[in-house]
Amino acid sequence: MSKMVSMIVDGATVRAPGGSSVLDAALEAGICIPNLCHVPGVHALGGCRVCIVEVVAVPGSGRTRLTASCTLEAREGLVVNAHSPDAVRARRNIVEMLLAEAPNSRAIQDLAVRVGVRTVHYPMRNKNCVLCGRCVRVCDEVWQSKSLGFVGRGH
Repeated sequence: MSKMVSMIVDGATVRAPGGSSVLDAALEAGICIPNLCHVPGVHALGGCRVCIVEVVAVPGSGRTRLTASCTLEAREGLVVNAHSPDAVRARRNIVEMLLAEAPNSRAIQDLAVRVGVRTVHYPMRNKNCVLCGRCVRVCDEVWQSKSLGFVGRGH
């Protein structure tokens, strides 16, 4: 059994097994962090970036950074703001870009409503996939078939 760690998420103390992700720990504690590509039991990729949170570098210093909570390891004393103005603004912008990429995706439409995206300021592309990696990872890790892969992601 792994050692339990305590951290602060949106002002609440959250205890989680060391090595788990901040996203898993927050969801387990009942703190909702919107996400798209997260699949429990499958390694995290951070491909969609929807679960972005603000990490306080040193409490009281005012220094923060934004990062995906699914790839952020739960550590003792970590301070995370999942719903700070900067995190919410960044999350809304990310979902807006995803909606512009795949406007007919029901999952992305629901996510857009949930985070408050009302208009899209990016060119609409009307694709069927946002290349978040969810299906590729499930195919590889759950079905162990390696029949899906990425094409057109990155350089």
